[in-house]
Amino acid sequence: MNKVKVIILIAFAAFTGISVNAQTVTTFAGVDNSADPTNNFDNVTTTLTAAKFFNPQGIGWDDNGVMYIVEQHKVRVVRGDKLYIRSGKIGDPSFAHGYANGTGMSSHYNSPMSVVPGPNADVYILDSENHAIRKLAKFVNTSNGQVGSTFAGASPKFGNGTSGFTNATGTSARFDTPKGMCIDKNGNLYVTDNLNYAIRKVTPAGVVTTLAGNGTSGNIDGSSGASTRLGGPWGITMLDDDHVIVTDNWNSSIRKVNINTGATTTICG
Repeated sequence: MNKVKVIILIAFAAFTGISVNAQTVTTFAGVDNSADPTNNFDNVTTTLTAAKFFNPQGIGWDDNGVMYIVEQHKVRVVRGDKLYIRSGKIGDPSFAHGYANGTGMSSHYNSPMSVVPGPNADVYILDSENHAIRKLAKFVNTSNGQVGSTFAGASPKFGNGTSGFTNATGTSARFDTPKGMCIDKNGNLYVTDNLNYAIRKVTPAGVVTTLAGNGTSGNIDGSSGASTRLGGPWGITMLDDDHVIVTDNWNSSIRKVNINTGATTTICG
């Protein structure tokens, strides 16, 4: 932006009274553990102000407004001023990874990254290192266990998921280290399939297809999904009814993808 444009913008802001106010950041949950970095996880219910997190990655809400937080190998919910562990293996998070479906702590994860609302107040959880999308049943109350299952991607085998690049339905589909996930108004999921260099679409019936990219890294804005090349897609969110915005990590850029055609453009970077 040249100096003339900057001067014009400043003058316009001054004339119209537009101002940019500083935003205040406060801590909602969690404590500083710098004095003892090894004291960095909880295995029990705790208050928000006393909570210790280990590598938290995603936050989301179900259709009833229940707030979920996914961190290293477990899922917690916020109720009132407390955090409850709802799913995942407890213990030292450095060794608590795994892959199992079950109720409450009998469900195991390996680096969950994202959580988005599913049907009937279920939630979808992106289980990155297990290469799968998991589904956690509706939260009823803190005494009621929530059942975890595999919605799409590799099913549990020998304690780990299996990576791959396969378009199919449910557990016949394969991902490779997915990182981000969002959902459209029709209940379709969009997933950044990081090491497949692709954006995948998952219907409410669990049908997985490739929206953009083809398993080969690159940096090409394509007029279709098949001609698009991505490098390490990571974050993703809905822009409007027809597009998602993707952070293309290795290409240091922000990409816009049409969810109907897969056509991709670079909007920044």
